[in-house]
Amino acid sequence: MKDKFDVSISVNIVQQDSTFMYNYELNNDSTSDQSIWYWLVFSEAEIFDISSPVGWKNYTGINPNRYSYSSTSREYRIAPDSTLKNFSFMSHSLPTIQQYFMEGWEQIILDPGNEPDSVENESFFDVAKQGLTIFPRPNSDITNIQDFTDTLQTFRRRSCEELGWITNKGICNSLDVKLRNVERHLERNKPKQAGNVLNAFLNELSAQRGKHITEEGYALLYYNAEYLQQRIGEMD
Repeated sequence: MKDKFDVSISVNIVQQDSTFMYNYELNNDSTSDQSIWYWLVFSEAEIFDISSPVGWKNYTGINPNRYSYSSTSREYRIAPDSTLKNFSFMSHSLPTIQQYFMEGWEQIILDPGNEPDSVENESFFDVAKQGLTIFPRPNSDITNIQDFTDTLQTFRRRSCEELGWITNKGICNSLDVKLRNVERHLERNKPKQAGNVLNAFLNELSAQRGKHITEEGYALLYYNAEYLQQRIGEMD
């Protein structure tokens, strides 16, 4: 039986020197029919100083590359029309887009005649709610400058066209033009000019943060662009 709830995840990332604090807030929509009791992310990134809300426990490290939280009892599940904060951890890794899985608890009361024929062979991944959020990327995932610039452009495109993290088409186009110019300057071995354009890219992200760019879109693009700027500076 498919899980019957609608969830949204808000992510706030704070940089502290070379470390990032990732803080998550889960909202179970008022239209949901189930409480949320479990969520899971697969990643090879290294995280530490993991914190859980009261009544929840993290199971990081039990299975390789598997990070999960679950409620410890019924009273702590995330009921419909409620929000739970303070899922957090630290990481040295830059943010990326990552898939998550969540599971609801209570079974749905079906109308007569709508019962499923069978629930046999339904795995967790067949029925769990799936979505995309921000999560640390594996450090080994960071490649050369050109590839990283392409990755940043992919993040911009997905933030604009798929994820709703940038909500203004004009800003999407402006950021696109700037990244194309960064790529053009790098191809011509002009790191100083590329760095100047990237600085304008960062300034635009800061100016639109909380307006037409969500915290997720800001963190994803800003911290990765800042890293790219550092790498370009090493070329001078």
